[in-house]
Amino acid sequence: MDRPERVITRYLDADVLEQAQSEAERAFRSRERAWQGLVEVRLLHREADDRLCRCGTRFDRCEVAMVAHRYGNLDDWELDQVRRLRRGDWSALPDRHPAR
Repeated sequence: MDRPERVITRYLDADVLEQAQSEAERAFRSRERAWQGLVEVRLLHREADDRLCRCGTRFDRCEVAMVAHRYGNLDDWELDQVRRLRRGDWSALPDRHPAR
């Protein structure tokens, strides 16, 4: 039979592990929402016709587009989310994304 201190240690370790897992999941969800928001901004501020942003500003002068297009990893994240969606898996793409 376990000594009481071992039982307490086991439960404390389980609580610490559960708390760490919860924090990791919260951080993951937060990161997914940030990428999702950047994709949504990029969908609204991208080059349309005649070098204009979809908002009507010249694309090379649209500050919002500059910010949204600054993150190279965003392309990788978006492509991964599109692949997930096509496989029928959960995807964090915004509801208004063209792939949906």
